[in-house]
Amino acid sequence: MILRRRFIALCLVSLMLPILALSEVTVSFREVDIYFPQEADWTYHYFCRYPVLENKNPSAESINHYYETAVSEMTQLVLPMYANDPDMAAYGQNGFVQQYEITCSNDKFFSTRMLQTQTLGDSVFETVHSQVFAVNGPYAGESLTLRGLLGEIGESSAQIAQAVLHDTWQRIQKETAADDSPWLKDLTFEAFAFDFYPEEHFYADKDGNAVFYLQPGLFRADLEIILFTYSIQDILTLIS
Repeated sequence: MILRRRFIALCLVSLMLPILALSEVTVSFREVDIYFPQEADWTYHYFCRYPVLENKNPSAESINHYYETAVSEMTQLVLPMYANDPDMAAYGQNGFVQQYEITCSNDKFFSTRMLQTQTLGDSVFETVHSQVFAVNGPYAGESLTLRGLLGEIGESSAQIAQAVLHDTWQRIQKETAADDSPWLKDLTFEAFAFDFYPEEHFYADKDGNAVFYLQPGLFRADLEIILFTYSIQDILTLIS
């Protein structure tokens, strides 16, 4: 009888495996490398490496559409406009490099972090951008808000963002007292809140936690990308 039950259990598991495989996200990367207005005499160079979900379903198609649209806007609108602008051309040869990294890919979320380097003459600007999408459920294929990533806890994304803003500031203050602290000595809460937007500056890690990031070069003497990770329980503690 025990052997029969084990056999039935194994059969049930084997039947479930194909269903579980359907929830896995298969991802490849596509590269775009273009010069504007033309390669022989260029003003702007654009390179982008972005993800492509290979799954054939509406959710994957919707997520792919986001990345394809973002790249299309750069190649069809932004860069042709910049390349033909005499003021921009005065800087010489400029460029954008955009590199997407996958931070979460499971049966709930697909999330990426995009590192952008913009070269304008002799100046280099580095910024971070992020995206979080639902893979399954009623919002499958849609971009998620901060509250959406965290299981719709609390009253709003704004409430969560305010709690994170104040908590991260307290954590930073504990580090600024050190003589060798990389944080800017004259950094104020007002300046911090002006350039850190928790409702936008976040992505999901592999466990579905919210990872908040600070734009490099704004708050510290170095160019480190500073991260603050919060679980759902962490956020519940902050807003309770």
